[in-house]
Amino acid sequence: MNAFVKVLDKHNVKYKDMLRRERLTTLQANMGNLCNQSCLHCHMNASPQGKNIMSRKRVNDILKYLSEHKGLILDITGGAPELNPNFDYLVKSARSLVNEIIVRSNLTVIFEPGSEHLPNFFKENRVHLICSLPCYTKENVDRQRGKGIFEKSLKALRILNELGYGKVNELQLDLAHNPIGPNLPLEQHRLEIDYKRNLNKEYGIGFNRLITITNVPLGRFNDYLETNRAYEKYNNLLKDNFNAGVLGNLMCRTFLSVDWDGRLYDCDFNLVLGLALKDADGRILTIDTISPVELEAKEIIFGEHCLACAAGSGSSCQGALDLPCPCAQGRGLLKLDTVRQNVKYFYQDAALRPKKELCCPATYEKEDMSYIPKEALEVSYGCGSPISIAQPAQGEAVVDLGCGAGIDCFIAAKKVGIPGKVIGVDMTEEMLQKANKALEHVSSNLGFLNCEFRHGFLEDVPVESESIDLVTSNCVLNLSSDKSKVFKEIYRILKDGGRFVISDVVSNKEVPVFMKNNQELWGECISGALTQNEFLSKAKDAGFYALEILKNFKYKEVEGLQFYSITVRGYKSKKNKTCC
Repeated sequence: MNAFVKVLDKHNVKYKDMLRRERLTTLQANMGNLCNQSCLHCHMNASPQGKNIMSRKRVNDILKYLSEHKGLILDITGGAPELNPNFDYLVKSARSLVNEIIVRSNLTVIFEPGSEHLPNFFKENRVHLICSLPCYTKENVDRQRGKGIFEKSLKALRILNELGYGKVNELQLDLAHNPIGPNLPLEQHRLEIDYKRNLNKEYGIGFNRLITITNVPLGRFNDYLETNRAYEKYNNLLKDNFNAGVLGNLMCRTFLSVDWDGRLYDCDFNLVLGLALKDADGRILTIDTISPVELEAKEIIFGEHCLACAAGSGSSCQGALDLPCPCAQGRGLLKLDTVRQNVKYFYQDAALRPKKELCCPATYEKEDMSYIPKEALEVSYGCGSPISIAQPAQGEAVVDLGCGAGIDCFIAAKKVGIPGKVIGVDMTEEMLQKANKALEHVSSNLGFLNCEFRHGFLEDVPVESESIDLVTSNCVLNLSSDKSKVFKEIYRILKDGGRFVISDVVSNKEVPVFMKNNQELWGECISGALTQNEFLSKAKDAGFYALEILKNFKYKEVEGLQFYSITVRGYKSKKNKTCC
Protein backbone atom coordinates (compact mmCIF):
# COMPACT_ATOMS: atom_id res chain seq x y z
CA MET A 1 0.00 0.00 0.00
CA ASN A 2 1.59 3.31 -1.08
CA ALA A 3 1.76 6.41 1.12
CA PHE A 4 -1.03 8.20 -0.77
CA VAL A 5 -3.49 5.36 -0.17
CA LYS A 6 -2.53 5.29 3.51
CA VAL A 7 -3.37 8.99 3.81
CA LEU A 8 -6.69 8.43 2.03
CA ASP A 9 -7.55 5.61 4.43
CA LYS A 10 -6.48 7.70 7.42
CA HIS A 11 -8.97 10.37 6.38
CA ASN A 12 -11.68 7.79 5.59
CA VAL A 13 -11.82 8.86 1.95
CA LYS A 14 -13.95 6.60 -0.27
CA TYR A 15 -11.61 6.83 -3.22
CA LYS A 16 -12.45 3.74 -5.26
CA ASP A 17 -14.95 5.57 -7.46
CA MET A 18 -13.58 9.08 -6.99
CA LEU A 19 -10.12 8.40 -8.42
CA ARG A 20 -11.26 7.31 -11.85
CA ARG A 21 -10.98 9.11 -15.14
CA GLU A 22 -13.88 11.22 -16.38
CA ARG A 23 -14.66 12.75 -19.77
CA LEU A 24 -11.47 13.99 -21.39
CA THR A 25 -11.19 17.78 -21.71
CA THR A 26 -7.45 18.35 -22.22
CA LEU A 27 -4.69 16.61 -24.13
CA GLN A 28 -1.31 17.62 -22.73
CA ALA A 29 1.57 17.07 -25.14
CA ASN A 30 5.03 16.88 -23.57
CA MET A 31 7.40 17.59 -26.45
CA GLY A 32 10.51 16.44 -24.60
CA ASN A 33 13.08 17.43 -21.99
CA LEU A 34 15.13 19.89 -24.06
CA CYS A 35 15.19 23.30 -22.34
CA ASN A 36 17.36 26.41 -22.26
CA GLN A 37 17.12 26.47 -18.44
CA SER A 38 17.92 23.99 -15.65
CA CYS A 39 15.56 24.97 -12.83
CA LEU A 40 15.88 23.63 -9.28
CA HIS A 41 12.19 22.73 -9.04
CA CYS A 42 11.94 20.90 -12.40
CA HIS A 43 10.37 17.45 -12.08
CA MET A 44 11.43 16.64 -15.66
CA ASN A 45 15.18 17.18 -15.22
CA ALA A 46 14.88 19.30 -18.36
CA SER A 47 18.05 21.05 -19.53
CA PRO A 48 20.03 22.18 -22.61
CA GLN A 49 21.33 18.60 -22.73
CA GLY A 50 17.85 17.07 -23.06
CA LYS A 51 17.76 14.32 -25.70
CA ASN A 52 14.09 13.29 -25.72
CA ILE A 53 12.55 15.13 -28.67
CA MET A 54 9.04 14.46 -30.01
CA SER A 55 9.23 13.45 -33.67
CA ARG A 56 7.12 14.70 -36.61
CA LYS A 57 5.46 11.27 -36.71
CA ARG A 58 4.28 11.60 -33.10
CA VAL A 59 3.11 15.16 -33.76
CA ASN A 60 1.05 13.84 -36.66
CA ASP A 61 -0.38 11.14 -34.38
CA ILE A 62 -1.50 13.90 -32.01
CA LEU A 63 -3.04 15.91 -34.85
CA LYS A 64 -4.90 12.84 -36.09
CA TYR A 65 -6.21 12.25 -32.56
CA LEU A 66 -7.38 15.85 -32.27
CA SER A 67 -9.06 15.78 -35.68
CA GLU A 68 -10.99 12.64 -34.71
CA HIS A 69 -11.96 13.94 -31.26
CA LYS A 70 -12.92 17.60 -31.68
CA GLY A 71 -13.56 20.06 -28.87
CA LEU A 72 -10.49 19.38 -26.72
CA ILE A 73 -7.93 21.77 -25.25
CA LEU A 74 -4.35 21.21 -26.41
CA ASP A 75 -1.84 21.93 -23.63
CA ILE A 76 1.77 21.96 -24.89
CA THR A 77 4.61 21.57 -22.40
CA GLY A 78 8.18 20.28 -22.03
CA GLY A 79 11.08 21.16 -21.32
CA ALA A 80 10.81 24.24 -23.40
CA PRO A 81 8.39 22.96 -26.06
CA GLU A 82 9.25 25.87 -28.38
CA LEU A 83 12.73 24.35 -28.92
CA ASN A 84 11.24 21.26 -30.55
CA PRO A 85 11.66 21.64 -34.35
CA ASN A 86 8.04 20.50 -34.80
CA PHE A 87 6.54 23.03 -32.36
CA ASP A 88 5.38 25.60 -34.92
CA TYR A 89 3.92 22.86 -37.09
CA LEU A 90 1.92 21.42 -34.19
CA VAL A 91 0.49 24.80 -33.15
CA LYS A 92 -0.48 25.92 -36.67
CA SER A 93 -1.97 22.56 -37.59
CA ALA A 94 -3.91 22.15 -34.33
CA ARG A 95 -5.39 25.67 -34.28
CA SER A 96 -8.50 24.70 -36.24
CA LEU A 97 -8.93 21.35 -34.46
CA VAL A 98 -9.18 22.43 -30.81
CA ASN A 99 -11.08 24.87 -28.62
CA GLU A 100 -7.90 26.33 -27.16
CA ILE A 101 -4.13 25.99 -27.37
CA ILE A 102 -2.11 26.49 -24.19
CA VAL A 103 1.67 26.77 -24.31
CA ARG A 104 3.71 26.56 -21.12
CA SER A 105 6.69 28.82 -21.68
CA ASN A 106 9.68 29.80 -19.57
CA LEU A 107 9.67 33.25 -21.26
CA THR A 108 13.42 33.41 -21.91
CA VAL A 109 13.15 30.90 -24.76
CA ILE A 110 12.08 33.72 -27.10
CA PHE A 111 15.65 35.04 -26.97
CA GLU A 112 17.17 31.77 -28.19
CA PRO A 113 18.58 31.83 -31.75
CA GLY A 114 15.80 31.06 -34.22
CA SER A 115 13.04 31.79 -31.69
CA GLU A 116 12.73 35.53 -32.17
CA HIS A 117 9.50 35.06 -34.13
CA LEU A 118 7.68 33.39 -31.24
CA PRO A 119 5.86 36.39 -29.65
CA ASN A 120 4.18 37.29 -32.95
CA PHE A 121 3.62 33.61 -33.72
CA PHE A 122 1.79 33.21 -30.38
CA LYS A 123 -0.39 36.22 -31.16
CA GLU A 124 -1.22 35.11 -34.71
CA ASN A 125 -2.36 31.70 -33.44
CA ARG A 126 -4.19 33.10 -30.36
CA VAL A 127 -2.11 30.95 -28.03
CA HIS A 128 -2.99 31.08 -24.33
CA LEU A 129 0.37 31.49 -22.58
CA ILE A 130 1.17 30.16 -19.12
CA CYS A 131 4.62 31.50 -18.29
CA SER A 132 6.87 30.52 -15.42
CA LEU A 133 7.81 33.28 -13.01
CA PRO A 134 8.30 31.78 -9.54
CA CYS A 135 8.46 35.17 -7.82
CA TYR A 136 8.28 38.92 -8.46
CA THR A 137 11.76 39.49 -6.96
CA LYS A 138 15.08 39.12 -8.77
CA GLU A 139 16.74 37.28 -5.89
CA ASN A 140 14.20 34.47 -5.69
CA VAL A 141 13.83 33.96 -9.45
CA ASP A 142 17.56 33.86 -10.13
CA ARG A 143 18.06 31.53 -7.17
CA GLN A 144 15.57 29.02 -8.58
CA ARG A 145 16.12 29.46 -12.33
CA GLY A 146 19.62 30.83 -12.82
CA LYS A 147 21.50 34.13 -12.84
CA GLY A 148 20.02 36.79 -15.10
CA ILE A 149 16.75 34.92 -15.70
CA PHE A 150 14.62 37.50 -13.87
CA GLU A 151 15.68 40.41 -16.09
CA LYS A 152 15.28 38.34 -19.26
CA SER A 153 11.81 37.24 -18.09
CA LEU A 154 10.75 40.86 -17.53
CA LYS A 155 12.03 41.79 -20.98
CA ALA A 156 9.95 38.97 -22.49
CA LEU A 157 6.85 40.02 -20.56
CA ARG A 158 7.18 43.59 -21.82
CA ILE A 159 7.34 42.32 -25.40
CA LEU A 160 4.20 40.24 -24.84
CA ASN A 161 2.39 43.17 -23.20
CA GLU A 162 3.21 45.38 -26.19
CA LEU A 163 1.55 42.80 -28.45
CA GLY A 164 -1.59 42.87 -26.31
CA TYR A 165 -0.97 39.86 -24.09
CA GLY A 166 -2.43 40.36 -20.64
CA LYS A 167 -4.51 43.27 -21.93
CA VAL A 168 -7.12 41.88 -24.34
CA ASN A 169 -9.41 38.87 -23.88
CA GLU A 170 -8.13 36.91 -26.89
CA LEU A 171 -4.50 37.06 -25.73
CA GLN A 172 -4.39 35.51 -22.27
CA LEU A 173 -1.16 35.70 -20.33
CA ASP A 174 -1.03 33.77 -17.06
CA LEU A 175 1.97 33.44 -14.76
CA ALA A 176 2.91 30.27 -12.89
CA HIS A 177 4.35 30.37 -9.38
CA ASN A 178 6.36 27.59 -7.76
CA PRO A 179 7.50 28.14 -4.16
CA ILE A 180 11.17 28.32 -3.31
CA GLY A 181 12.41 25.24 -1.45
CA PRO A 182 10.36 22.70 0.55
CA ASN A 183 7.28 24.86 1.06
CA LEU A 184 3.65 24.94 -0.01
CA PRO A 185 2.44 27.83 -2.19
CA LEU A 186 0.75 30.77 -0.50
CA GLU A 187 -2.99 31.32 -1.10
CA GLN A 188 -3.38 31.83 -4.85
CA HIS A 189 -5.72 34.85 -4.88
CA ARG A 190 -3.73 36.85 -2.33
CA LEU A 191 -0.44 36.03 -4.02
CA GLU A 192 -1.90 37.13 -7.36
CA ILE A 193 -2.68 40.54 -5.85
CA ASP A 194 0.93 40.84 -4.63
CA TYR A 195 2.29 39.81 -8.04
CA LYS A 196 0.10 42.30 -9.90
CA ARG A 197 0.81 45.15 -7.51
CA ASN A 198 4.59 44.63 -7.57
CA LEU A 199 5.04 43.84 -11.26
CA ASN A 200 2.88 46.79 -12.29
CA LYS A 201 4.30 49.28 -9.82
CA GLU A 202 7.96 48.36 -10.26
CA TYR A 203 8.07 47.32 -13.92
CA GLY A 204 4.80 48.34 -15.60
CA ILE A 205 3.97 44.72 -16.42
CA GLY A 206 0.45 43.27 -16.53
CA PHE A 207 -0.97 39.76 -16.82
CA ASN A 208 -4.33 38.01 -16.50
CA ARG A 209 -4.06 35.36 -13.81
CA LEU A 210 -1.57 33.78 -11.44
CA ILE A 211 -1.60 30.03 -10.95
CA THR A 212 0.18 28.42 -8.02
CA ILE A 213 1.73 24.98 -8.45
CA THR A 214 3.02 22.80 -5.62
CA ASN A 215 6.47 21.35 -6.27
CA VAL A 216 6.29 17.58 -6.76
CA PRO A 217 9.26 15.67 -5.24
CA LEU A 218 10.50 14.23 -8.53
CA GLY A 219 13.44 14.90 -10.83
CA ARG A 220 15.72 17.81 -9.94
CA PHE A 221 13.48 18.95 -7.08
CA ASN A 222 13.76 15.49 -5.52
CA ASP A 223 17.56 15.75 -5.83
CA TYR A 224 17.40 19.14 -4.11
CA LEU A 225 15.40 17.68 -1.22
CA GLU A 226 17.75 14.72 -0.83
CA THR A 227 20.85 16.92 -0.95
CA ASN A 228 19.43 19.17 1.76
CA ARG A 229 18.09 16.23 3.79
CA ALA A 230 14.63 17.73 3.48
CA TYR A 231 12.71 14.97 1.70
CA GLU A 232 11.09 13.52 4.82
CA LYS A 233 10.25 16.98 6.14
CA TYR A 234 8.62 17.97 2.85
CA ASN A 235 6.73 14.70 2.56
CA ASN A 236 5.38 15.15 6.08
CA LEU A 237 4.34 18.70 5.17
CA LEU A 238 2.30 17.32 2.27
CA LYS A 239 0.70 14.66 4.49
CA ASP A 240 -0.09 17.10 7.29
CA ASN A 241 -1.80 19.44 4.82
CA PHE A 242 -3.81 16.77 2.98
CA ASN A 243 -7.11 18.20 1.74
CA ALA A 244 -9.72 15.62 0.75
CA GLY A 245 -11.91 18.41 -0.58
CA VAL A 246 -9.78 18.87 -3.70
CA LEU A 247 -9.76 15.23 -4.84
CA GLY A 248 -12.80 15.71 -7.08
CA ASN A 249 -10.95 18.43 -9.01
CA LEU A 250 -7.64 16.62 -9.60
CA MET A 251 -6.46 17.24 -13.15
CA CYS A 252 -5.71 13.55 -13.78
CA ARG A 253 -9.46 12.95 -13.96
CA THR A 254 -9.86 14.97 -17.16
CA PHE A 255 -6.29 15.37 -18.51
CA LEU A 256 -4.38 12.94 -20.71
CA SER A 257 -0.63 13.33 -21.00
CA VAL A 258 1.23 12.13 -24.10
CA ASP A 259 5.02 11.79 -23.92
CA TRP A 260 7.57 12.56 -26.62
CA ASP A 261 7.41 8.89 -27.71
CA GLY A 262 3.60 8.75 -27.89
CA ARG A 263 3.00 6.86 -24.65
CA LEU A 264 0.02 7.92 -22.54
CA TYR A 265 -0.15 8.84 -18.86
CA ASP A 266 -2.68 10.19 -16.37
CA CYS A 267 -0.47 13.24 -15.79
CA ASP A 268 2.94 14.75 -16.42
CA PHE A 269 4.20 13.45 -13.08
CA ASN A 270 3.26 9.85 -13.84
CA LEU A 271 5.07 10.41 -17.13
CA VAL A 272 8.30 11.16 -15.27
CA LEU A 273 7.88 7.97 -13.23
CA GLY A 274 7.08 5.86 -16.29
CA LEU A 275 3.62 4.94 -14.98
CA ALA A 276 2.11 4.51 -18.44
CA LEU A 277 -1.51 3.62 -19.12
CA LYS A 278 -2.02 0.00 -20.19
CA ASP A 279 -4.81 -2.03 -21.70
CA ALA A 280 -6.44 -5.07 -20.09
CA ASP A 281 -3.62 -7.29 -21.41
CA GLY A 282 -0.88 -5.11 -19.95
CA ARG A 283 0.15 -3.48 -23.24
CA ILE A 284 1.23 0.15 -23.02
CA LEU A 285 -1.25 2.53 -24.63
CA THR A 286 -0.09 5.11 -27.17
CA ILE A 287 -1.77 8.13 -28.74
CA ASP A 288 -2.52 6.20 -31.94
CA THR A 289 -4.24 3.27 -30.18
CA ILE A 290 -6.90 4.75 -27.88
CA SER A 291 -10.02 6.94 -27.94
CA PRO A 292 -11.27 9.23 -25.14
CA VAL A 293 -14.34 7.05 -24.53
CA GLU A 294 -12.13 4.03 -23.80
CA LEU A 295 -10.40 6.00 -21.05
CA GLU A 296 -13.54 7.01 -19.15
CA ALA A 297 -13.95 5.31 -15.74
CA LYS A 298 -10.44 3.86 -16.04
CA GLU A 299 -8.74 3.75 -12.64
CA ILE A 300 -6.08 6.42 -12.17
CA ILE A 301 -2.55 5.27 -11.34
CA PHE A 302 -1.50 7.06 -8.16
CA GLY A 303 1.38 6.98 -5.72
CA GLU A 304 3.17 8.91 -3.00
CA HIS A 305 3.89 11.83 -5.36
CA CYS A 306 0.12 12.48 -5.61
CA LEU A 307 0.25 13.99 -2.12
CA ALA A 308 1.58 17.20 -3.70
CA CYS A 309 -1.59 17.72 -5.75
CA ALA A 310 -3.82 17.08 -2.72
CA ALA A 311 -2.05 19.30 -0.17
CA GLY A 312 -3.25 22.69 1.02
CA SER A 313 -5.40 24.37 -1.63
CA GLY A 314 -4.59 21.58 -4.06
CA SER A 315 -2.43 21.86 -7.15
CA SER A 316 -2.73 21.27 -10.88
CA CYS A 317 -1.44 22.57 -14.18
CA GLN A 318 -4.25 25.14 -13.90
CA GLY A 319 -3.34 26.22 -10.38
CA ALA A 320 -5.02 25.79 -7.00
CA LEU A 321 -8.01 23.45 -6.73
CA ASP A 322 -9.84 24.96 -3.74
CA LEU A 323 -12.07 26.73 -6.30
CA PRO A 324 -13.39 25.03 -9.45
CA CYS A 325 -10.91 25.66 -12.26
CA PRO A 326 -10.83 24.95 -16.01
CA CYS A 327 -9.81 21.34 -15.40
CA ALA A 328 -12.90 20.85 -13.22
CA GLN A 329 -15.49 22.80 -15.13
CA GLY A 330 -18.99 21.47 -15.16
CA ARG A 331 -18.96 19.60 -11.85
CA GLY A 332 -21.01 22.18 -10.00
CA LEU A 333 -21.47 25.90 -9.55
CA LEU A 334 -19.55 28.12 -7.19
CA LYS A 335 -21.18 28.71 -3.82
CA LEU A 336 -22.11 32.19 -2.59
CA ASP A 337 -19.14 32.44 -0.20
CA THR A 338 -16.75 31.22 -2.90
CA VAL A 339 -18.06 33.72 -5.46
CA ARG A 340 -17.95 36.50 -2.89
CA GLN A 341 -14.33 35.72 -1.97
CA ASN A 342 -13.32 35.47 -5.61
CA VAL A 343 -14.95 38.79 -6.54
CA LYS A 344 -13.49 40.45 -3.46
CA TYR A 345 -9.94 39.47 -4.42
CA PHE A 346 -10.58 40.59 -8.01
CA TYR A 347 -11.65 44.08 -6.93
CA GLN A 348 -8.97 44.35 -4.25
CA ASP A 349 -6.55 44.11 -7.13
CA ALA A 350 -8.66 46.50 -9.25
CA ALA A 351 -8.46 49.08 -6.45
CA LEU A 352 -4.68 48.80 -6.32
CA ARG A 353 -4.07 48.51 -10.07
CA PRO A 354 -6.70 50.23 -12.24
CA LYS A 355 -8.18 47.94 -14.90
CA LYS A 356 -8.95 50.02 -17.98
CA GLU A 357 -10.78 47.13 -19.62
CA LEU A 358 -13.44 47.29 -16.87
CA CYS A 359 -14.09 50.99 -17.23
CA CYS A 360 -17.65 52.05 -17.87
CA PRO A 361 -18.63 52.31 -21.55
CA ALA A 362 -21.22 54.93 -20.60
CA THR A 363 -20.22 58.52 -19.89
CA TYR A 364 -20.97 60.95 -17.05
CA GLU A 365 -21.61 64.65 -17.45
CA LYS A 366 -18.43 66.69 -16.99
CA GLU A 367 -20.02 68.83 -14.30
CA ASP A 368 -20.85 65.65 -12.34
CA MET A 369 -17.17 64.69 -12.25
CA SER A 370 -15.53 68.10 -11.84
CA TYR A 371 -15.37 67.90 -8.04
CA ILE A 372 -14.32 64.22 -7.81
CA PRO A 373 -10.58 63.40 -7.46
CA LYS A 374 -8.76 61.51 -10.19
CA GLU A 375 -7.85 58.67 -7.81
CA ALA A 376 -11.54 57.75 -7.48
CA LEU A 377 -12.36 58.22 -11.16
CA GLU A 378 -9.60 55.91 -12.39
CA VAL A 379 -10.98 52.96 -10.39
CA SER A 380 -14.59 53.59 -11.35
CA TYR A 381 -15.98 50.43 -12.95
CA GLY A 382 -19.43 49.80 -14.34
CA CYS A 383 -21.67 49.35 -17.37
CA GLY A 384 -23.96 52.37 -17.20
CA SER A 385 -24.81 55.64 -15.45
CA PRO A 386 -27.71 54.75 -13.14
CA ILE A 387 -27.35 57.72 -10.81
CA SER A 388 -27.48 60.18 -13.73
CA ILE A 389 -30.59 58.50 -15.12
CA ALA A 390 -32.29 58.24 -11.70
CA GLN A 391 -31.97 61.99 -11.04
CA PRO A 392 -32.29 61.89 -7.23
CA ALA A 393 -34.15 64.88 -5.82
CA GLN A 394 -33.17 67.32 -3.07
CA GLY A 395 -33.61 65.75 0.34
CA GLU A 396 -33.80 62.12 -0.81
CA ALA A 397 -31.98 59.25 0.90
CA VAL A 398 -29.91 57.20 -1.55
CA VAL A 399 -28.05 53.88 -1.24
CA ASP A 400 -25.51 52.81 -3.86
CA LEU A 401 -24.77 49.07 -3.72
CA GLY A 402 -21.25 48.03 -4.65
CA CYS A 403 -20.16 51.65 -4.48
CA GLY A 404 -16.46 50.96 -5.10
CA ALA A 405 -14.45 54.17 -4.83
CA GLY A 406 -17.67 56.19 -4.57
CA ILE A 407 -18.15 58.03 -7.87
CA ASP A 408 -21.93 57.44 -8.04
CA CYS A 409 -22.27 58.36 -4.37
CA PHE A 410 -20.47 61.65 -4.92
CA ILE A 411 -22.71 62.53 -7.87
CA ALA A 412 -25.78 61.68 -5.77
CA ALA A 413 -24.46 63.71 -2.82
CA LYS A 414 -24.50 66.91 -4.87
CA LYS A 415 -27.97 66.22 -6.26
CA VAL A 416 -29.70 65.44 -2.92
CA GLY A 417 -27.99 68.39 -1.20
CA ILE A 418 -27.67 69.19 2.49
CA PRO A 419 -31.12 67.83 3.49
CA GLY A 420 -30.45 64.50 1.78
CA LYS A 421 -28.10 61.62 2.60
CA VAL A 422 -26.12 59.07 0.60
CA ILE A 423 -24.83 55.69 1.79
CA GLY A 424 -22.33 53.66 -0.21
CA VAL A 425 -22.03 49.94 0.54
CA ASP A 426 -19.13 47.74 -0.58
CA MET A 427 -17.44 44.55 0.65
CA THR A 428 -13.93 45.49 -0.49
CA GLU A 429 -11.90 47.33 2.14
CA GLU A 430 -9.43 48.65 -0.42
CA MET A 431 -12.25 50.29 -2.39
CA LEU A 432 -13.76 51.78 0.76
CA GLN A 433 -10.38 53.24 1.69
CA LYS A 434 -10.24 54.94 -1.72
CA ALA A 435 -13.82 56.19 -1.26
CA ASN A 436 -13.23 57.64 2.20
CA LYS A 437 -10.04 59.34 1.07
CA ALA A 438 -11.88 60.88 -1.90
CA LEU A 439 -14.77 61.90 0.38
CA GLU A 440 -12.57 64.46 2.14
CA HIS A 441 -11.84 66.11 -1.20
CA VAL A 442 -15.48 65.96 -2.39
CA SER A 443 -17.02 67.33 0.83
CA SER A 444 -14.51 70.17 0.78
CA ASN A 445 -15.45 71.03 -2.81
CA LEU A 446 -19.20 70.80 -2.13
CA GLY A 447 -19.03 72.65 1.17
CA PHE A 448 -21.07 70.02 3.04
CA LEU A 449 -20.92 66.37 4.09
CA ASN A 450 -23.96 64.16 3.51
CA CYS A 451 -22.28 60.93 2.42
CA GLU A 452 -20.90 57.89 4.26
CA PHE A 453 -19.50 54.49 3.34
CA ARG A 454 -20.30 51.18 5.01
CA HIS A 455 -18.74 47.75 4.72
CA GLY A 456 -21.35 45.15 3.79
CA PHE A 457 -22.71 42.67 1.29
CA LEU A 458 -25.39 42.85 -1.38
CA GLU A 459 -27.22 39.96 0.26
CA ASP A 460 -27.15 41.59 3.71
CA VAL A 461 -27.24 45.37 3.32
CA PRO A 462 -26.27 47.28 6.52
CA VAL A 463 -29.15 49.79 6.21
CA GLU A 464 -32.41 50.18 8.17
CA SER A 465 -35.63 48.81 6.70
CA GLU A 466 -37.93 51.25 4.84
CA SER A 467 -35.49 54.17 5.19
CA ILE A 468 -34.36 54.81 1.61
CA ASP A 469 -35.94 56.63 -1.36
CA LEU A 470 -33.61 55.39 -4.10
CA VAL A 471 -31.29 52.38 -4.51
CA THR A 472 -28.77 52.35 -7.33
CA SER A 473 -26.02 49.98 -8.41
CA ASN A 474 -23.70 50.02 -11.39
CA CYS A 475 -22.82 46.60 -12.80
CA VAL A 476 -22.82 44.95 -9.37
CA LEU A 477 -25.83 42.61 -9.07
CA ASN A 478 -24.23 40.20 -11.52
CA LEU A 479 -21.37 39.76 -9.03
CA SER A 480 -23.72 37.97 -6.62
CA SER A 481 -24.69 34.32 -7.04
CA ASP A 482 -27.94 34.93 -5.07
CA LYS A 483 -29.67 37.73 -6.95
CA SER A 484 -33.10 36.90 -5.53
CA LYS A 485 -31.78 37.68 -2.07
CA VAL A 486 -30.27 40.94 -3.32
CA PHE A 487 -33.61 42.12 -4.74
CA LYS A 488 -35.33 41.20 -1.46
CA GLU A 489 -32.79 43.32 0.43
CA ILE A 490 -33.37 46.25 -1.92
CA TYR A 491 -37.12 45.89 -1.34
CA ARG A 492 -36.57 45.77 2.44
CA ILE A 493 -34.61 49.01 2.72
CA LEU A 494 -36.79 51.05 0.34
CA LYS A 495 -39.66 53.18 1.61
CA ASP A 496 -43.13 52.53 0.25
CA GLY A 497 -43.12 54.14 -3.18
CA GLY A 498 -39.32 54.08 -3.31
CA ARG A 499 -37.51 53.02 -6.45
CA PHE A 500 -34.40 51.35 -7.72
CA VAL A 501 -32.45 52.28 -10.84
CA ILE A 502 -29.90 49.62 -11.65
CA SER A 503 -27.43 49.23 -14.51
CA ASP A 504 -26.30 45.67 -15.05
CA VAL A 505 -25.06 43.17 -17.61
CA VAL A 506 -27.42 40.58 -19.09
CA SER A 507 -26.84 37.88 -21.71
CA ASN A 508 -28.83 36.86 -24.77
CA LYS A 509 -29.03 33.30 -23.43
CA GLU A 510 -28.14 31.40 -20.28
CA VAL A 511 -24.45 31.51 -19.39
CA PRO A 512 -23.03 27.94 -19.54
CA VAL A 513 -21.66 26.23 -16.44
CA PHE A 514 -18.04 26.30 -17.59
CA MET A 515 -18.22 30.11 -17.78
CA LYS A 516 -20.03 30.34 -14.44
CA ASN A 517 -17.07 28.51 -12.91
CA ASN A 518 -14.50 30.86 -14.45
CA GLN A 519 -13.06 33.01 -11.66
CA GLU A 520 -11.80 35.81 -13.91
CA LEU A 521 -15.14 36.13 -15.74
CA TRP A 522 -16.98 36.59 -12.43
CA GLY A 523 -14.94 39.71 -11.76
CA GLU A 524 -15.52 40.92 -15.33
CA CYS A 525 -19.32 40.83 -14.78
CA ILE A 526 -19.83 37.98 -17.25
CA SER A 527 -20.17 34.71 -15.31
CA GLY A 528 -23.01 35.99 -13.13
CA ALA A 529 -25.08 37.60 -15.87
CA LEU A 530 -28.75 36.64 -16.13
CA THR A 531 -30.86 36.86 -19.25
CA GLN A 532 -33.01 40.00 -19.41
CA ASN A 533 -36.18 38.01 -18.68
CA GLU A 534 -34.58 36.33 -15.65
CA PHE A 535 -33.42 39.70 -14.33
CA LEU A 536 -36.90 41.21 -14.58
CA SER A 537 -38.54 38.09 -13.13
CA LYS A 538 -36.38 38.17 -10.02
CA ALA A 539 -37.23 41.85 -9.48
CA LYS A 540 -40.92 41.11 -9.92
CA ASP A 541 -40.76 38.12 -7.55
CA ALA A 542 -39.28 40.40 -4.88
CA GLY A 543 -42.40 42.60 -5.10
CA PHE A 544 -41.39 45.38 -7.49
CA TYR A 545 -43.81 46.75 -10.08
CA ALA A 546 -43.79 49.15 -13.05
CA LEU A 547 -40.52 47.66 -14.22
CA GLU A 548 -39.08 49.59 -17.14
CA ILE A 549 -35.92 49.24 -19.21
CA LEU A 550 -34.55 52.76 -19.53
CA LYS A 551 -31.44 51.93 -21.52
CA ASN A 552 -30.12 48.94 -23.46
CA PHE A 553 -26.94 48.64 -25.53
CA LYS A 554 -24.44 45.96 -26.54
CA TYR A 555 -21.64 45.52 -23.99
CA LYS A 556 -19.35 42.78 -25.35
CA GLU A 557 -19.21 39.27 -26.82
CA VAL A 558 -17.60 36.39 -24.91
CA GLU A 559 -17.43 32.75 -26.06
CA GLY A 560 -20.09 33.42 -28.70
CA LEU A 561 -22.57 34.89 -26.20
CA GLN A 562 -23.81 38.47 -26.55
CA PHE A 563 -23.83 40.57 -23.39
CA TYR A 564 -25.81 43.80 -23.02
CA SER A 565 -25.84 46.68 -20.57
CA ILE A 566 -29.35 47.47 -19.39
CA THR A 567 -30.58 50.11 -16.98
CA VAL A 568 -33.82 49.12 -15.23
CA ARG A 569 -36.19 51.03 -12.93
CA GLY A 570 -38.70 49.49 -10.57
CA TYR A 571 -40.96 50.72 -7.74
CA LYS A 572 -41.88 49.34 -4.35
CA SER A 573 -45.46 49.41 -3.12
CA LYS A 574 -47.19 47.56 -0.31
CA LYS A 575 -50.33 47.60 -2.45
CA ASN A 576 -51.05 44.67 -4.72
CA LYS A 577 -50.01 45.95 -8.12
CA THR A 578 -49.29 43.93 -11.21
CA CYS A 579 -45.98 44.27 -12.96
CA CYS A 580 -45.99 45.94 -16.35
